[in-house]
Amino acid sequence: MPFLLGLACCLADPQSPADALEVAIATVEQQEREIRSWRLEYKTTARTRSLGLDGKMGGQRSEFVELRSGDMYRSSMKTQSDAETKGADDVVENAFDGTGSSQFHPEAGRGGIKSARGHDPAFLSLVYTTDRPLSEMLKRAAESDSARWVESRGRALLECRVDERNGLWRIYQLDPRQGWQPVRVVLDHPPLAGPSGEPSREVLTVDVLEFFQRDAVFVPKMAHRVIDRFEGQRAGVRDYEMQVVASSLELNPQVAASDFRIAFPEGTEVFDKDRRVLFTVGPNGEELSVRHVPASGAKGPVQAGGLWIWWADSRIWLAVSLAVCGLMAGIVWRQRRQHT
Repeated sequence: MPFLLGLACCLADPQSPADALEVAIATVEQQEREIRSWRLEYKTTARTRSLGLDGKMGGQRSEFVELRSGDMYRSSMKTQSDAETKGADDVVENAFDGTGSSQFHPEAGRGGIKSARGHDPAFLSLVYTTDRPLSEMLKRAAESDSARWVESRGRALLECRVDERNGLWRIYQLDPRQGWQPVRVVLDHPPLAGPSGEPSREVLTVDVLEFFQRDAVFVPKMAHRVIDRFEGQRAGVRDYEMQVVASSLELNPQVAASDFRIAFPEGTEVFDKDRRVLFTVGPNGEELSVRHVPASGAKGPVQAGGLWIWWADSRIWLAVSLAVCGLMAGIVWRQRRQHT
């Protein structure tokens, strides 16, 4: 009965799922326009088999502070991993001011700069599984004519699907009572041949459990991410789970471009990827001891996944990547397999 009442309420205006999706798109677009900048603090707690031993789940905890305005961002990440860092904290800062990006490892005293956009551990990408605006994804869903009303959690939700090609579907369940934001996002992968030769299929599910509400703007506050692997007719095996909890949100703070640049302290060793030079930051920010780094230099910074890292500190990138983007490597790997 609660579902029928909610469904009747949602269908009263608009009259059809397709009409409701149009309302959802317009509502989400308006919310996106209302958010000019934000400062967000959140924590993640992840458990994944890739961090564990003997097939067991290994744990990792991260704390983030994210400042964002349009295309510009600055993010500070403190990560602790059971397996990789043996209890030590790793801190990494990433920033992009619209023209160039920078990265800083305070504990190592090392950083990097380049003109291209760098690694962006965006909060909404973590929750909604893509760095594309939600309104854009819903418009793509409208093209598939897949919208329908479903019952979930005792509520009427609008479900729609985005065809990501090659058998990969992105499924959204939108809550009209929470600004038409997704309360569930599913990435349903097509079955591929698993290690045993039987069809293997992975499903990523993100449940958004709570939202911040600022007037008519809704922003995720708490979410739970899981990856379940199904092989043959056997029950699913959970390979990955993460709890995401935001503690504070400030909408539209006053920001300047300088807020999105990292000021390296004196003594920091900085690698300039564009010039391929390594220098030490002087007391007034000047470049000291400038030396050229060959592209194949084993002792210099190397390129990895679009982000510069140091061999000595590769564990930092590995820890952060597994906490924030552990899923993405699997997605890319599976998509490449489909093209081979």
